[in-house]
Parts: sequence; structure tokens; C-alpha cells
Amino acid sequence: MIVSNSSPINVLVDADLLVESDRLLSMISSYDRLYITVVYSCLERVCERNNIEVQRVISDLNRIPRINIISSEDANIYRQSLFDEIERLKFLENDDFREEIAYAIAQHIGVVVTNRYNEYDDAELGINILSLKQLEARLRPKKPPRRTFLRRVKNLLRRVWHWIRSIRNPWYLIILAFVLVGILIFTIPWMVQQVQNILDPAQPPPPNATVSPAVDSYQNTDCVLLILDKSFKTSCGEQILLDIYDPKTQAITAFSAGNNYPEAVKKFKDIWYNQDKNIPKDIDPEVLIYLNNSLLNRDIQDADTIAILVPAEYNIDKGGDPERSLAKELLRGVAQAQTLVNKSLFPNDLAEFTFSDNKLKLTGKKGLRVIIVDDANDKERARKIAETLGKKKEILAVIGHYASELTSEVIQTYDDNKTVLISPGSTSEDLPASQYFFRTVPSASTHVEPIIKFISEKVEQPKVAVFYQGYFILKSAKICFSP
Repeated sequence: MIVSNSSPINVLVDADLLVESDRLLSMISSYDRLYITVVYSCLERVCERNNIEVQRVISDLNRIPRINIISSEDANIYRQSLFDEIERLKFLENDDFREEIAYAIAQHIGVVVTNRYNEYDDAELGINILSLKQLEARLRPKKPPRRTFLRRVKNLLRRVWHWIRSIRNPWYLIILAFVLVGILIFTIPWMVQQVQNILDPAQPPPPNATVSPAVDSYQNTDCVLLILDKSFKTSCGEQILLDIYDPKTQAITAFSAGNNYPEAVKKFKDIWYNQDKNIPKDIDPEVLIYLNNSLLNRDIQDADTIAILVPAEYNIDKGGDPERSLAKELLRGVAQAQTLVNKSLFPNDLAEFTFSDNKLKLTGKKGLRVIIVDDANDKERARKIAETLGKKKEILAVIGHYASELTSEVIQTYDDNKTVLISPGSTSEDLPASQYFFRTVPSASTHVEPIIKFISEKVEQPKVAVFYQGYFILKSAKICFSP
């Protein structure tokens, strides 16, 4: 549920804080009286400094309720007031912060939220400067008086005691004693619970708590927070990472709307079952994954979240597979497993989805959401992905990377964050040891040793020339052939 406590709180948020803080986006999901304003020009400059595409950030923010992005084009009514405030605040060295304070005062927004809250005097600026922690303290419902219930109980017991002392007949006292014992036996557990509720009142829901259907950020919280990190591409259904064609684009548009998941479900199902030969339905597992995610969002179904890392980006300069065959092959297995998990939750929607192994039936109350992340088969991007995913405690496990070179770069990061990493293709024997790393393929030596045995016993060649180009994955094979 969403926490609400009467009057709304309208704040202007420092653009640096909005881009850097996941906590702020979680707070707007938890408190329905929080309204956030951000200055477009400041947001644009922050994105430029951090090499982030500003239009993509704005598109993501527009899908989150109660966030207002203002610009100079909206300032016709209060333009003179805005310029006057900017002139008055010349003593502020930070141009962005000076502009944000001026906008807040001109629009009569009484609170500015920033990481610089301890650097300035509220009285000097003429506005309240708060940190995120201070803002959340204002949003929380006030605790009820702790002693109210106890005081009432004390007064009631005093009156009962005076009444008992007024009774003169001993038999009445005996009967009364039995009645009181019976009442206490049935009411003491209830009284203990009431006292506990008063001494330890309910706290606001955690940042990732489920909210009502009116707020669409619940379903995509994990993805929205990851999409704001522009150092890599990711999607739960908000964008296409593989094959692009019109029906798929329409389904993605419905999913991205945030409140039109039934339509997204319909469109993804139409794609999957469409018999048109021009639509690569039989080689596009991305559609099946997004269909599952749409069903989870449509019914607000509780679900665990995993991430799958695939080389989806094709760069003609760097070479690679323009068909993204490896990425699709990895996603097929994940899509099948996800469907088997969710099938018991959506029997009417997924009943026609059958696979070769129909003996495996999974039942449970929680679904499975899949986030697709593009590692582009790039070491630097793999490190950035590991740093981000490792800190997301909402993500149950990460599947990837396929290449041993990438896996060796990130194992320690996932291990430090105690995040499970499962590789479907890393065969090198030189990977660092980790209790959180697993792989579903045998090591390279398992493949090479039968080849060596065949050459030595069948071909009877004691010497073999091995062409080794320094690839990480072939290092173990090279060692096996070495004398």
C-alpha cells in the first residue's frame, strides 16, 4: 500500500540528486503526497556531465507519477520574479543550484532537496533546504501518543478497585473473582497485542514495497532504476534489444505506457502465435520474456527477479554476429524456464505454451520476472553492469556472462556483494574461485583431453602444432597440449 498523510508536500529536487539517487524514486512510490519538481536546464547539464542521454532520462521520469519537469518556457507568468531571484542569489557559486533555488522561490515551492543541505543557511536563501533523510522524516505519519492507552487502562483499573472495595458480601467477591479470571484469560493476549502496537507503531513501507495499481512504478521498479543507468542497455519490456519490427514496437509501446499491460499481453501473444512468415516469431525469445513480464505487471503478481546478460549489441566495426544468434540462444532457455515458473500462475494465458519436456511442472505463489541486460561482449561494460547489479538486492541472481574473459573480470564484484552468478558458457579453468559463482558447462580441459587421446592413440602423432592467439578461453586448452 501507499503511505498517505493528508496534505501534499511539493519539493524541488536538485538534478544531481535525482540522477544519482535510487532512493528518491522509491520514495515517490511509497508516499502518495510527495510531488517532485526538477528544472530541465539543470537536468540537461547534469546528464551532459555524466554522459547520459537527457531525452531518455526525461522519458523514464515522465512514466513515474507526480514528477514535474519545468523549463524557462513555463516561466512566462513568473519570469520577472525568476530573474530577480537569480540576481539576488549571485553569492551562490554553483550555477545549477542558484537556478534551482530561484525556480523554487518563484514558483512558491517551499522545500529544496539536495545533498548540499548542510552547506547553506535556510534564512539566507529564504527557503527550506532538506536532505533525503529529513524529507522522509516529514513524510512519515506522526506516531500516536505512547501513553494514551496505558493511561486509560490505569484509570479503568482504579475505578474497578474502588468498586470492589465497596462490596460487603464475601460471596459476591468470590463470584466476581471467577468472572475476572475468565475475562483475563480471554483478554490478556489481546491487551498484549495492543500494547505492542502502541510501543512499536507500524513504520512506512520499505522502498520497494508493493503499491496500489494506480501507481505503475511498482511493476517496473527494478527496470526503471536500472534504465536510469545509461552506461548499459537493459529492458523488462520497455525497449527492444534484438529484432525490431512493427508489431513488436507496438507491444513495447503498450508495455512502456505503464498502465496498459492488458494490451501489452494481447500484442505479445499475437506476435508469438502469428503465422506471418515475415515475423521471426520462432527465433525471438525476447517476445516470450516480455509477455511473461507483462502478465506479472497486469495482475500485480509477487515475483522474484533475475537478470540475464547477453551480447545483444552488434557493432559492424568490432565484428560479431549481426543476427545475434548467441544472444537469442541464451534467451530461449531463460524464456522457457520463466514460462514454466509462471505457467501455474497464469494457466489461462500460458496454457498453450508447451515445450519438449512436459514432465517438469513448477508450482508456487511467486512468479519470475526477467531483466535482459546487454553486455555487448565488452569487459568495461561488464564491470559497470556488475557494480550496478551487485548492489540491487531485489535481484535474486544473475545469469552470465557467456565469455570467460568477461566472467573473470566480474566474479569478485558479485562475490563481494554476495550475488549469485551463473555462467552458461565460461569454460576457462583460470576463473577466480567464488562461493557465489556457478556454471552449467564443463571446463575446457574436459573437451581437450579426448582430442589429445585421439591424436596420440589413433593418429599416432607424438608432436602436434597448436596455433594459440592469446584468447583467454583457449589458455586452458593450450596448457593441456603443452609438454
